[in-house]
Amino acid sequence: MKLSARTRYGIAAMTYMHINDQELTTLVNIAEHLNISKIYLEQVFSSLKQANLVDAVKGPAGGYYLKSKECNMFNILNALEPSLFEKTPASTDDNIINAALCTHLYTPIDAALRETLKGIKLKEIAELIKNESGDGNMYYI
Repeated sequence: MKLSARTRYGIAAMTYMHINDQELTTLVNIAEHLNISKIYLEQVFSSLKQANLVDAVKGPAGGYYLKSKECNMFNILNALEPSLFEKTPASTDDNIINAALCTHLYTPIDAALRETLKGIKLKEIAELIKNESGDGNMYYI
């Protein structure tokens, strides 16, 4: 599966926020640590905020925070790349092969992908990275 840069950056930013577990994190801080354009991150965070995965506090001491520590990869991917989860339309013609493929291939693949991604928790990914880095600090993903 090829994920867009937007989705990869979103996952990296959410992971960074979870690992650092600060109350508020600025986009400048995330951009510097992950070497991502702040302007690009603003677009990513707009989608994450709209999906209710992050929220923001405005002002000089403001920043973003995770709305839930129980987020999973399906939540993030669905927010940033919703076309991945659009249903394959049922065939409008009476072609038995197309109907069978939809029933026996496309729908099961979609269900398996959704369930797999729902089982991958952001906190588990963050813990793996913390353990691999040894000191709990993350410098790059």
